[in-house]
Amino acid sequence: MKKFILVIALVGVAISATAQDKIKKAKGIRMMGTFSPGILTAVGEPVYYLTGHWNYYFNEHISLVGEGSYFMSSLKTPSTITANHKLLGGFNYHFNTEKRFDPFIGMQMGVGLVGGQSLQLINVKRLNEVVPLMSPTIGMNYYVGSIFHFFGHVRFNSGTSLEAFNENRNMDEWQLLVGLGLNFGVKKQ
Repeated sequence: MKKFILVIALVGVAISATAQDKIKKAKGIRMMGTFSPGILTAVGEPVYYLTGHWNYYFNEHISLVGEGSYFMSSLKTPSTITANHKLLGGFNYHFNTEKRFDPFIGMQMGVGLVGGQSLQLINVKRLNEVVPLMSPTIGMNYYVGSIFHFFGHVRFNSGTSLEAFNENRNMDEWQLLVGLGLNFGVKKQ
């Protein structure tokens, strides 16, 4: 019984200590890097990327976002996709202010560099093509302190390739980003 009371007391102290800490994000920068899986919805093809992501907070609610994803590989063999790199930029709206838990929604626009190949014609690669992209996102951050945060984002990248394959190819995909990020100018109060 004493152990139970001790555990309850420690949990209560931890919750109250966490509840009192505030995180000020205005004029702060966050940076993240991760391996991020995705799935191309039209063909059900799993892919993965090396992704870099940053945010600049104008205030507690609005942040400017930039992201680059380098296509590593498709997990489907054989695959018609030889490249699917992305550069995106946009804005996020953060619902909570000065709290450790930071849910958000956002919209990014950008370009993808898509490359394809024919599976029927051996060693015939098509030219890479620049594809416009639109990418709504939803996610959360949890600030451990002023230096680190955990993040999880789900985004839907939407675009269509017109020339990289033998046909128009829908390049819509779900992409997941999770990991540990680094903060600059974020202050614990």
